[in-house]
This record gives sequence, structure tokens and C-alpha cells, in this order.
Amino acid sequence: GTSSRWQVQAALSSVLTAGPAGDGPKRLAPVLAAGLGDIPPDSLTAAYVLLTLIWADELASAQEICDTVLAAARQRGSMSMVAHTSCSRSMLMRRLGHLEYAAADGRLALDFKLRTSPPLAVAWAAAFCIDALTCLGRFEEAEEVASAAARQTPPEGWIHTVMFRQARAGLRAAQRRYDETLDD
Repeated sequence: GTSSRWQVQAALSSVLTAGPAGDGPKRLAPVLAAGLGDIPPDSLTAAYVLLTLIWADELASAQEICDTVLAAARQRGSMSMVAHTSCSRSMLMRRLGHLEYAAADGRLALDFKLRTSPPLAVAWAAAFCIDALTCLGRFEEAEEVASAAARQTPPEGWIHTVMFRQARAGLRAAQRRYDETLDD
């Protein structure tokens, strides 16, 4: 219900603004007491739960929620939600050290978003894909992803663009292209 959505928003806000350690997951505890509680698994609110858990390094809980959200999106046939959740799953798999999965999830999301989404969504998906590919040493593939996203011209001032530039800077550093790294 409305109370759960407010708790999720407060938890996400706490994590995004570097609130006290553990505050975000603590705020989510009542919502997660029984899975997602009254939050539909195929919803933006569920996606915010997932991001909060990942950014708070609650990776085991994040993996459970991710599986739930992806299953619901697939069952409903919501490719948009599958792609969106695959971005989060890519971030999660990267943090768990599963780089091949992270790259595959990032690619799935990026391929969908390049065909259907605005530049910010493309930049978001590209960031995770570039990061995983760079860690795997697949620089040429990462470069292709970076170029495709840059052609979309994501606008400045958004976390999506910042994360894209950060991932591209990591690629540039790995390629020893230091001036371009500093530019990003």
C-alpha cells in the first residue's frame, strides 16, 4: 500500500544521500518481512527496493528480490521491466564477482534500451555493460557499447550519465587512454 511505498522511498533516499549505515535496509525491513509484502513485484517500487538493497550491499536479499522481480516481469511479458531489472542484476552480479553474468545482463538491457528508450536509460544500461566488459578485458566490445551510448547524447546532470562516464573512464584507464580518462 501507500505506507510501503513511502517506506521504500525513504529507504532509497537514505542510501542515495549516504544516510546512516544500515538505515536503508532497516527502513525496508517491514516491507520485506514477507517477500515484497504488498508491493507488486513487477513495479517501479520493487525496482527501488532492489536498488536500495544493492547500494546498501545487502546482496543476498537483493538477489532474492531480483529473482522475484524478474520472474514476475517475464510471466507478465514485460520486456521493459525485464530490461530494467537486468540493469540492476548486472550491477548485482558485478558486486558478487560474476562478471560474465554481469556482462550478459548488461547487454540484454542495453540491446532493448537502444531500440526503445531515451538516452538516459541507454546510458544507465551501458554503464553496467561497460564496467563488466572492462573487468573481463573485453575492451573492444566495451568500446562499441560506449560509442553506441555516447551517440544517444545522454544529458548532463543525471546519475545515469554520471555512471556512464564513470564506466567509460574505467574503460579508458584500462586502455591507457589517460587524457580521455580525465575528460570523463
